[in-house]
Order: sequence, then structure tokens, then C-alpha cells
Amino acid sequence: MPRAFSSWKFRAYHLDETRAGALLETWFDATAHLPDDAFSAWIMNGSQVTILLTTIGSAGESGVAAFRKRLGAQTSKASAAPVVPISKSVTWYYGGPGPEFFKNTSAGYYKSFADIRGALPGIFFEVLTKPGLVFQINTMGGAITHGADGASNIPDGVYPHRSYGYLGEAQAYWESPFHASDLRAAIGRIRDHIARAGVTAHYANYPDLAFQDWPAAYYGAGNYARLQSLKKRWDPEDRVRHPQSVRLPG
Repeated sequence: MPRAFSSWKFRAYHLDETRAGALLETWFDATAHLPDDAFSAWIMNGSQVTILLTTIGSAGESGVAAFRKRLGAQTSKASAAPVVPISKSVTWYYGGPGPEFFKNTSAGYYKSFADIRGALPGIFFEVLTKPGLVFQINTMGGAITHGADGASNIPDGVYPHRSYGYLGEAQAYWESPFHASDLRAAIGRIRDHIARAGVTAHYANYPDLAFQDWPAAYYGAGNYARLQSLKKRWDPEDRVRHPQSVRLPG
């Protein structure tokens, strides 16, 4: 287990669509140079953006240092948490007592800023005008694209999206059921903006019943056919089923 965990937080306030887009483009460029043991997230909530950076490696690594310098210069406030043992940092990510009313859905995978650029005006409009909406992009990073030993030939598996470096999330949170339908509708409009931008690959653990061709979006057409073969072998009576479960071949 790594010995220590380092983390930083950057905040920008009172953003409009233009400034939010410029900051996001800078974030994409800076994250491209992060080492495998670092992670970053870009989180827009209303007119505020929070950027997270964590690493289980060296806080002085060149990509980490360059990221901190660039994002620190373009945001309003930067803070660093004390370097702590991994065992202590894990507790920061424990869930709350709940329950919490929310809708969380995949906003697609991206290889670069260009993949999501066309959807941003619509996404930013929704987030800026609908309190409770959050748009987040996470780096995938690590050895997801090349294997732990540095090899580029990763063993073939059910997860088909290893070539993408980024994963988006569209989130909505509400305290009163009265606001649920309005926020769900806004999530739907964000989903449509993303689809029109040509983003079709999605994360199965952030599902949405409204995704078109969800088998290909989650698993890729080839992988889904293989999953159907496994389904026929191990679950021929379709005992494991829900609206987006793997279907028996037919």
C-alpha cells in the first residue's frame, strides 16, 4: 500500500460560459501530463468550479507541480490538505448517513476536450440556471490504458473503454420531491446535448434508461455479444434481470 496521500483543491467563482470553458480546456491540457498515480476531477456547481487533485506518489512530481501552478493561476482560491497516511485519507470518502435524493448519470467518455466541446454551451446553460445540477469530469488515469507493467496490450475484458482518459457525470440533487421532475428534465437535456456532440460511450455504473443503444454504449457491440453468450451459458433462465441487464441471445 502507498505510504501517503496528498490532495489539493482549487476553486473559481462567478463563472460564465466563456470562463468556464476556458478553465475546462486548461484542465484537460494540464491533466494530460499527470502521472499514473494522480487523479483529478473538474466539478461545476452553479457558477462555481471546484478542481480536485490527489496523488499517492510524489507531491513534487513534475506533472503534479505543473498542474498546481497552472490551475492555481487561473482559479480564485487554492488549498492543500496535510499529507496523511492512506489509512486516514480513506475515511474522508466515507458516505454520509443519508438518505439523499439524487439522479446521477453518465455524461460520456472523452479522449480530449474536443470530444465534449460541442456540448458545453448547452451543459453550462443548464448548470448555471438550474440550482442542484452538477457537471463533473474525472480523469481515468492510472494503468487503465497500458497495464501495470507499462505494456500497451491489455488483456481483453468486458470493460471496453480503456482508450478513454476521461469520464463525465451529470448529477442532480434535491431536498424536496417537488424539485425532482424539473431536475430530471434538466439531466435529460444535458444527455441530449452530449448525444448531439457525438459522445456515445457511457459508463454502465452511471446508467440511464433513456440511453439509446445502451448495450453498445456500456459494453461495445462486440463485447455485448460475448456477454450474451456467457449469459446463455450461466443464466439460461434469465434469473438475473433488470431493465438494462444483459439479454439472452435470440
